[in-house]
Amino acid sequence: MEAIWNDTVIAESDHTTEVKGYLYFPLATPDRGYADNSDSQTVCPRKDCASHFRLKVDEKVNKDAA
Repeated sequence: MEAIWNDTVIAESDHTTEVKGYLYFPLATPDRGYADNSDSQTVCPRKDCASHFRLKVDEKVNKDAA
């Protein structure tokens, strides 16, 4: 499975997990050339605390996209 944003593959894995219609990649799979840590976190009663990544491809930024 591939995650693509701005016509660029930002993550690839054969070991994704689907939860309630959302697809999750293992933590080590995002390409760190395009993804870096965000300070944002969210809390969900079903999934607990989640950290996010900021994506940047060709000067386009998608905050907390992954």
